[in-house]
Amino acid sequence: MVNKLVHSSLLKYILKRLAMAILVLLLVSVIVFVAVRLCPGDPVLMKIGPHGDASQENYDRVAAQLGLDGSYAKQYFIWLKAFIAGDFGVSLINGADIGSIIIEKLPATLELLIVSMVLAVVLAIVFGVSS
Repeated sequence: MVNKLVHSSLLKYILKRLAMAILVLLLVSVIVFVAVRLCPGDPVLMKIGPHGDASQENYDRVAAQLGLDGSYAKQYFIWLKAFIAGDFGVSLINGADIGSIIIEKLPATLELLIVSMVLAVVLAIVFGVSS
């Protein structure tokens, strides 16, 4: 009886924490999305380039191609759906797939992570023992 009670309360706690984590991730994604939209510069003009065809017709075509022709809410949900599916988009600078860029840079990132964690643990042990 007590064992079932402990398991049910533990399950409730885990589900509550999981729901809060999902809510926090959604809130962070909204904040990041809004922050990116508030950055100066026009992604359509960046994609066209300084020497490209900046006519209104081409501008509208590139905006539609990038998915920037809808409302911010529509853009957010399209972005969120693609992000959940693992599609991070393409770079406006060189047109490369963002997912492949992340995978390419992952070994160096993990190396820095491991070295910094080992250094932090060693320093924490040294300072903890000395104090």
